[in-house]
Amino acid sequence: MKHELLTQRLRLRRTTSQDSVELLQIAPLRAGETIEDRAKRLADHASVSDRWFAEHGYGVWIIEERGSDFAMGFVGAKPNEDAREPELMYGLHERARGNGYAAEAAHALMRHLFSLPATASIWAQADPDNHASWRVMERIGLRFDFRGIFKGEDSVVYRLMREQYFRTGGELVEPTPWSLAEILTALELSASKTAEFFMSIPEAQFFTGDAQHWGPAYHLGHLTMTYASVTRGLRAGRRLPTHGTGKSRSTYEMGMIALNALAAAPPEKHLANPLVPTVDPSISAHAMAVQLIEANASMRTALETWTEEALDTRAMPHPYLGPITVREMLLFMPMHDGHHVSGVKKRLPA
Repeated sequence: MKHELLTQRLRLRRTTSQDSVELLQIAPLRAGETIEDRAKRLADHASVSDRWFAEHGYGVWIIEERGSDFAMGFVGAKPNEDAREPELMYGLHERARGNGYAAEAAHALMRHLFSLPATASIWAQADPDNHASWRVMERIGLRFDFRGIFKGEDSVVYRLMREQYFRTGGELVEPTPWSLAEILTALELSASKTAEFFMSIPEAQFFTGDAQHWGPAYHLGHLTMTYASVTRGLRAGRRLPTHGTGKSRSTYEMGMIALNALAAAPPEKHLANPLVPTVDPSISAHAMAVQLIEANASMRTALETWTEEALDTRAMPHPYLGPITVREMLLFMPMHDGHHVSGVKKRLPA
């Protein structure tokens, strides 16, 4: 087994018991874990990693820049329930972030893992708000698997099968947009979670605000109208204009662009949004949530006639982002749901 992995800029060496002090500055606290708990866990880190190496051929490496002994981070794999499907782990010291080191080290580890005949797939998980970690997973070629409660936490999970890895030649790739099948899954899950949230709001709080100061009912109505608007565009098919580049940006890029555009827009632009709902207080929150689910289902049905190529070559107008590809619009939809859910959460009484 390899004790050292080398890249153009980095040296990855197997962790030892002397590395626990450095790891304390890098390894994040787990849910419900105290600083003392983390220190004890990391003290046993080297022996656990040695056992993984002996049993499976992989474990944890310390990341160092070539020619330096500064422990800038760690990268590793752990067996979890199935040793043939190791989970990637990585973390960088704050001083080392923003240089692509995590992706470079994780890619070297991925090469090592798929050199082991027993490895069937590899996967990684991240907090949904940790966009930098999404970037690493997409950059090394992992594909979106699902978002949901995983190991008791809200997580985004990415995965790469052995045949997928060798199909790409094992090279570093630019972050790729989700496939149509992945988009359909994400859209359905997003609508389900969004509807569940709005149905949990008491009626007295649900019907508050007005067309200029939105309460929960206005947010939910807006999301339903947005689904319907995109559905109309999808049904237009080839009548939609051709996109200027015919190339879609990744989930990470779209997330950053959308968040920045929404934050930079002046208040009058939000008020001029053409999809401002007319709220009927005689309709319950539950009924409005059902309308959201139905609108989402109609949107997914309209996607049945679309090809992967057409998602990138056809364009849709966006009030904040300008003309974007159909794939980019679909990637935006779950982000848009989350944006409005977060907005309502911030304004609801504790």
